[in-house]
Amino acid sequence: MLACALALGCTSAPPTPASKPAEPAPAEDAVGKWWGEREVDFPARPLAPIEPTYPAHAREQGLEGDATLLVYVRADGKVVGTKPLMSDGREFAHAAALAIRATPFGPGTRRHEPVNSTVTIQVRFRLD
Repeated sequence: MLACALALGCTSAPPTPASKPAEPAPAEDAVGKWWGEREVDFPARPLAPIEPTYPAHAREQGLEGDATLLVYVRADGKVVGTKPLMSDGREFAHAAALAIRATPFGPGTRRHEPVNSTVTIQVRFRLD
């Protein structure tokens, strides 16, 4: 079973820090200021379930894991970047990033206006 949740705490096993971003984070001067989750009234959020493809190698090996990513969401709701924060493997982080980019998001808001913001998303990979 695949499940996705906003990252609120630790996972059962300590994950390894992600070693390489799946893609570069947007530069602040290219699109304006990026507001963090604690700086907005309402954080950006997925408008549909995040449905990653289970990495084939991990499935073959019977591996389960989590990937926690920082997601950059523009004021128009477009995901323009992700940065792995923690992952139980590079393949989980990559699959999570692809799924997040394919998911529609609602933007974060500050003072009732949509803003460029970041949000932390945890994607869980579980075998059925």
